[in-house]
Amino acid sequence: MAYAALISLKHLLQHTLDYDYQYLFLNEKPQIESLLQKLCFLQDFLDHSPQKSSEKIDCLESQIIDAAYEVEDIIESHITDRVHAEITRGYSLTPFCLKLEEVIEKIDSIKKRVDKIEDENDVQDLQTRTEPVS
Repeated sequence: MAYAALISLKHLLQHTLDYDYQYLFLNEKPQIESLLQKLCFLQDFLDHSPQKSSEKIDCLESQIIDAAYEVEDIIESHITDRVHAEITRGYSLTPFCLKLEEVIEKIDSIKKRVDKIEDENDVQDLQTRTEPVS
């Protein structure tokens, strides 16, 4: 499920950059591009994580799903609000940037835990390969 959530979010963000860019302010594009890079990192982790499930990985996958859905909601609401603002001529940038920044911080936290898990697995793999066979 986490993998599908990442793919869906990446598609939405790329679509936003490619086709809905007129609804973005200049400072929002780099924020979305940075988020896309972080999502690619998480996708790569899921691609290469051990097939056997662990409690840590299950917890991370759940957090990835939650964060992905939260970003999707923020982006879709933002675009809808921006379109509506063109009609009514009033929109505040602050809520979008703050909401997106909060979710980016959650994704950064997930990324740090992924790095830690990968480091632990590398050490375990190295120990397994260097242990003498009895």
